[in-house]
Amino acid sequence: MLVTFKMVSCEGHIEVTLPVWEAVEELARLSASSKWVYIDGQFWNGKPNACTETMLLEAEDITVTNQLAGG
Repeated sequence: MLVTFKMVSCEGHIEVTLPVWEAVEELARLSASSKWVYIDGQFWNGKPNACTETMLLEAEDITVTNQLAGG
């Protein structure tokens, strides 16, 4: 089974499609490398092992963004 997620940046977005097991690993890697991961609008970062293959397959929207900086 394949999972598609959006990678959003200031230049627009791209869609990435991966096998579900690879998507779990890639989203974990991205969240550990200063990207923010949202699954169906819920912030996912910092929740180790919270993302499962079933969760990704059932998700309607998976979005990865750069961290926001504020001050």
